[in-house]
Amino acid sequence: MNTISRRQFLQKSAQVTLGLLGTAGASGIYSHWIEPYWLEIKYVDITLPRLSPAFDKFRIVHFSDLHQGVYSKPQALTELAQQIQQVKPDLICFTGDLLDHSADYISEAVALCSQLRAPFGQFAVLGNHDAFGTRKVVTKGLTQSG
Repeated sequence: MNTISRRQFLQKSAQVTLGLLGTAGASGIYSHWIEPYWLEIKYVDITLPRLSPAFDKFRIVHFSDLHQGVYSKPQALTELAQQIQQVKPDLICFTGDLLDHSADYISEAVALCSQLRAPFGQFAVLGNHDAFGTRKVVTKGLTQSG
């Protein structure tokens, strides 16, 4: 059996505690100042041999995980809407997490979604954050915004 001294135990405990605090701090910085403003745009060409030529150059915009809440800024939504519309999408798909646990921010989310238009429509599904207590509010907001 290996025994350690009280001093060694306290040193190891302090190292583990500092490591956990550092990890929590880095996670907080990432989730507050980096992730909410991270916009990744990818253009993907898909070739489907039996697809009608009428769909050549058909543009689909897919976006998700807005997480509107305490840490979001309305200006970021305006910029997102502008970037989406600049692509001139034929179809827009939103795949969930409009809100981040609170229905208080639905007006900003509805304002964004109301700006988005595509000839073949705008479609959305709820994400896990939308389903926890805000399902009705999010569904109503998405419906109102078109």
